[in-house]
Order: sequence, then structure tokens, then C-alpha cells
Amino acid sequence: MTRVEHHYGAYLVGRTLYQSDWEWPRAAMALGWSLVRVQRVRGAVRHLARRPTRAGACAHRGTDGTVRCPECGITAHEFIGAAAEFLDARC
Repeated sequence: MTRVEHHYGAYLVGRTLYQSDWEWPRAAMALGWSLVRVQRVRGAVRHLARRPTRAGACAHRGTDGTVRCPECGITAHEFIGAAAEFLDARC
């Protein structure tokens, strides 16, 4: 299992240091996190435990998590926050 450490606003994932919050989605994806699990549910953005199975779930094809999704409008801030929560849970 890859070791994750939180260091004053940065994450050390294995031997790679991710210093900018813009890098956190990429760091989380390297550990198995998926943008597809970040969905708008009843008006609120949620990080789902599993990939959504419902029709109408956004695949976020137009973003890497560092820009707003052009399909559903979830913001970069919301993707980055979800990635940080995932990384924090691994610390």
C-alpha cells in the first residue's frame, strides 16, 4: 500500500510531493480515486463511495478536476476538496 502523509498543505504520496492543491486530484487518482465518484445529488455535491450507477450521472469528460466540468458545472474547488478528503482518509 502506498504511504500518504500530509505536510503543511502538501501531500507526500510514496516518494512524490504534491505541493499545490491543483495537483491533489492527480495524486488521488494515482491511488484509485475517480472524478466520476464526485456527483451532484439533490443539489449538493457529494463524493460517492462507489461509481454511480444511476442514469444521468456525469462522466466529467471535459475536466481533469482542476477546472469546472462543462457538462454538470461542478467546480474545480469541489473536485479538489473531494480529492483532499480522499487523501486525508489515506493519511
